[in-house]
Amino acid sequence: MEIVDPLLGKIIAERYLIKARIARGGMASVYRALDNRLNREVAIKFIHPHLAEQANFTRRFIQEAQAAASLSSPYIVNIHDQGIANTPAGERAYLVMELVSGPTLRSELQKNGSFSLGQCLQLLKQILLALGTAHSRGIIHRDVKPENILLTKPVDSGENRSTTDAQVKVADFGLAKAASDSDSLHTSSVLGTVAYVAPEIIEKGKITPAADIYAAGIMLFEMLSGKTPYTGDSPLTIAWAHVNKTLPRLHEQADWIPPEIDSLLALFTAKDAATRPADGNAAAAALDNIAQGIPEEKLLRRIPIFPPRIPKAAEDTEDTPENPTLQIDTQAADSSAAAAPIWADEPAPANTATGVLPADFYPDSVASANSAEADSPEINSAKTKKSKTPSKRRRPFLILLIGLILTALTGAACWWFLAGPGMRIKVPEITNLSAPAAQEALEKAGFKVEVKSEFSDDIAADHATRTDPAGGKKASPRKPLLLYISKGVEQLEVPDVIGLSKEEAVKKLKDARFQPEITEGWSDSIPKDSVAAQTPQGGKIVAHDSPVTITISKGKEPLTVPDLQGKSRADAEAALTKMGLSASYTEEYSDSAAKGQIIAQNVAAGQTLYRGDVIALVVSKGPHPIAVPSVVGMAEESAKRTLENAGFHVEREAYWGGFLGQVRFQSPAGGEMAQPGTTVVIKVV
Repeated sequence: MEIVDPLLGKIIAERYLIKARIARGGMASVYRALDNRLNREVAIKFIHPHLAEQANFTRRFIQEAQAAASLSSPYIVNIHDQGIANTPAGERAYLVMELVSGPTLRSELQKNGSFSLGQCLQLLKQILLALGTAHSRGIIHRDVKPENILLTKPVDSGENRSTTDAQVKVADFGLAKAASDSDSLHTSSVLGTVAYVAPEIIEKGKITPAADIYAAGIMLFEMLSGKTPYTGDSPLTIAWAHVNKTLPRLHEQADWIPPEIDSLLALFTAKDAATRPADGNAAAAALDNIAQGIPEEKLLRRIPIFPPRIPKAAEDTEDTPENPTLQIDTQAADSSAAAAPIWADEPAPANTATGVLPADFYPDSVASANSAEADSPEINSAKTKKSKTPSKRRRPFLILLIGLILTALTGAACWWFLAGPGMRIKVPEITNLSAPAAQEALEKAGFKVEVKSEFSDDIAADHATRTDPAGGKKASPRKPLLLYISKGVEQLEVPDVIGLSKEEAVKKLKDARFQPEITEGWSDSIPKDSVAAQTPQGGKIVAHDSPVTITISKGKEPLTVPDLQGKSRADAEAALTKMGLSASYTEEYSDSAAKGQIIAQNVAAGQTLYRGDVIALVVSKGPHPIAVPSVVGMAEESAKRTLENAGFHVEREAYWGGFLGQVRFQSPAGGEMAQPGTTVVIKVV
């Protein structure tokens, strides 16, 4: 027999007529209703009766209304009203929302398995813009997941669709909190769904807008691949994976996925929150930059995923078995009580198929208010026939037993994390401290220290460089903590590579851990393409990061031969020496060139020689020699005229006054060979 919901047909706040329940989640049920005042259909969310009695859940419920009502975006569900209603189950907080007629993103994923790349990017951009609106108002959603993404219509399932007409409506700001409060570890419990929770929330309980971006990145991975990247047998296993595992690359699953998509996913899901986009608007801009360069044919494609078979009873639940809610009690950490993460699918035990709390968990009044079946005699009768209901006498015992069990578990958890194997201590920051001071600081913090040495370019010798685990992180005091002490800058010997080929020299230097810098130059002695010079020289001891410059020989330098004819031997020799050439010399008589001038060269001007080559030069010895006329016995004037006419110069020497005017001696003597222009000395008596 169908169970009748006691709220159906009720009029709330003299205005809203409840027509049908359309969803049920971990905290609340959602109903379709008619706003009689404005004559429009709306959605009304009622907190569950068993949670309405707990102030913290009611506070969270009202907080959702306040957070969402302050936001104005086409991609966020509008909040119209909020209040407390008197119902057959007692007073229950409610909020009135815009009615979104389409499915949730979760149900569309369950139906289709995955979406095309273009549809994924289009849906994600709307989600990021919605988050950007919240972030700009200082509000962090804190529970971004497909269950909280409503759609105005189903996503087109055709294989060749690169876009969708469905519009995103982000809902459920029940966990939302002002950014100024969420940055602290001491405000309240940190909640979220473990499949989408950011590493910094798990490790430190610290929440910033970047945590929403992380969850959006996980959703993009899920929309593309049909599954979340991290799975496991328990929420603890999944949480560990968020902190320690690298996001799988979709390009390895489907090689048509552009590498830019993996880069975008890596950006959104970076382990360090500081490296992610600062807020939703920055993330949307990053998505746009990548999406613009993706070809249309790839936007049409999708990774074919066979949709999972989901039990009908589970479709309306807020948390699926794969996506339990994560709760980290930071208030307990404040009071030095158990600070361990506690994961639970619901605030209290629930039926995993329907999310309904078992009736025997609460006292009679609460149990009857919690279940619609309490209002149906037929159902109660059927249940009585099927199984016996625990008596009222047994219920206090069961509650006491459960309390004792929970107390024991809490005590065990406290011991495990505060004094047992799960105990963690924050590692002090010791970089740049002297070795004794660093070791003392770590031992005072409670660690056993194992010292190791390493080279460092930045830290002076005998000072601490780092620890493993790093300073600021938490580590078990039961395991030795590694302390690294600097040995200073590492020094290496430069290998000698002179004469080696370029390839051999580069390999030898890199094997010695040097980075070669290559230049080229001429060399008279080193063959072309071999190393002609290096700096520093081979055998020198230098810092490991010092550059080593090697000069690759281009062979001998080609030189253009100058025109040396007519130059003196001295000038020609100076010019050749300056160029890097040398010369050999021979001499010849020349009637046209003065003695000592270059009259010929064996390599013509303009031809090419190479540095160090020798050029042969011919040097003039002056004109050819001729016979000197004999003028002995001739009168002085006749002798002088005869010698000058033959081309000689005359020098007169007088004996006894030279009164006779007759040549008595000459040098060179008549008949001897001498070059024209030679001076002939005549002695006149």
